[in-house]
Amino acid sequence: TAPDFLGEDDWITVDDDGGADHEKIQDAMDASGPGDHIFVHDGNYSETLTVNHGITLEGESQAGVQVESPGANGGSGEDVDVILVKKTSNVNIVNLTLSHGEAGLHMIECQNCTIKNVTTLDNNRNGIWLNMSENCVLEGVTSEDNNLGNGIHLLKSNYTTVLDSGMYGNHYGMLITESWH
Repeated sequence: TAPDFLGEDDWITVDDDGGADHEKIQDAMDASGPGDHIFVHDGNYSETLTVNHGITLEGESQAGVQVESPGANGGSGEDVDVILVKKTSNVNIVNLTLSHGEAGLHMIECQNCTIKNVTTLDNNRNGIWLNMSENCVLEGVTSEDNNLGNGIHLLKSNYTTVLDSGMYGNHYGMLITESWH
């Protein structure tokens, strides 16, 4: 079931073991509309995700919902971002662990987004990369061992707030380029 604060008609559920609306997160996103909540049960999801409208993507628990690029297990996805959000606003991503992609989360030209309680781990470049995005909040983010890049990279991303977050074992913890508050 979804969290108590969501009404019956407000959510789409995902469980890799079955018994929910969808077994894959991207299938749920494709079926969703602007403003929908997608609730992901704990599990391992080997897929890359593309977000193209405002949604809330919420995991059951930060450590329990593992989303990794299919390239992690010898597939062909290693140069693909685990989650790509492009040219949209009002996206909320909560309680996920993102690993083994080019970036864990890459947001391009996005506004008014919230990233909360997200772990990025062992990505090829950046854990979280905001590119030309504005008015975003990153809270409770942990970014570890993102090999060649940064825990968080803000590139031309104005009015971004980072709260209670930690970066460990990355090339740089946080890189801010051409951004202002």
